[in-house]
Amino acid sequence: MTHAAEQIGPNCPACGDGTLQPQTEVETVEYHGETGEIELRFAVCDTCGSELTGAEDARHNKRAMNAFKKRVDGLLTGDEIKAFRARLNLTQRLASQLIGGGEVAFSRYESDDVVQSGPMDTALRLCSASPSNLLTLSHLKEVALPAEVVARVTNDHRDRLVS
Repeated sequence: MTHAAEQIGPNCPACGDGTLQPQTEVETVEYHGETGEIELRFAVCDTCGSELTGAEDARHNKRAMNAFKKRVDGLLTGDEIKAFRARLNLTQRLASQLIGGGEVAFSRYESDDVVQSGPMDTALRLCSASPSNLLTLSHLKEVALPAEVVARVTNDHRDRLVS
């Protein structure tokens, strides 16, 4: 685990004497009237007690809060979006060309750096529930699908009909 101590340096920037010690704490958070617990990372100076958060810890903390917000709002989590793409062998670039949002945004949805919009979540759910929608989007947007993606979409459709 990378913590603030590795990011900021071994000595405390507040007092200059102490050593930063990585810490993890479970924090109760609230969003839209729902409460939950997320893991927060930071470092504490062993001399003056200052609490510091470096860039990596701040990124981890933001992602944890965004994942909580997605759960509360009923949106797909980053892991669920990534699993959808993997199931159909879609790259982030191809998924963004078909569904929208842009390749960088798609990456951020999956890492929980950004909370996707409701309409984006709906489009993702429709394509996940019925991957043949990807074929329609491919046609409408004139985006060529690799043969392996077409095969996975076709197999997924067949498997859903059989079950």
